[in-house]
Amino acid sequence: AQAFVTRRLIPLVGERRAILLGLSIGFVGFLGNALVPQGWMVYLILSVSALQGLVFPSMNSTLSRAVSGSEQGELQGAVASLQSVAAIIGPPMLTQALARFTREGAAVHFPGAAFAMAAAFTLGAIAIVTVFAKRVFRPVAVSSAAPSAGGT
Repeated sequence: AQAFVTRRLIPLVGERRAILLGLSIGFVGFLGNALVPQGWMVYLILSVSALQGLVFPSMNSTLSRAVSGSEQGELQGAVASLQSVAAIIGPPMLTQALARFTREGAAVHFPGAAFAMAAAFTLGAIAIVTVFAKRVFRPVAVSSAAPSAGGT
């Protein structure tokens, strides 16, 4: 998706909309995977939910513009740190959800619980981008004061 769709779609819709579109597609994909009644349906969901790949390039670009050039390394380090924390916490949390809802004697048998949790986290990300991150997406104000042609 990134090679063909991302570089064409993001300039058309804008970064904020691309982020929200990608997160929304991810939410629908996770929820769809949580609720599919037949295994083959996962392939249909995956083919559409691949468009959630719009999120990271758009988010990275937006965040990069939000800080000065001297702060880029710090920003990229913070992003990498957050990805690392998610990579450490996510798998045990989601496998525990799967184990809890698929074990013998579970009060509720729900093999899609991990995907439902991922959908809930994605909904949280949508809320953050929609409500709390508005200032990051505001266009930079351009100064209207032009230098005079002949004066000091």
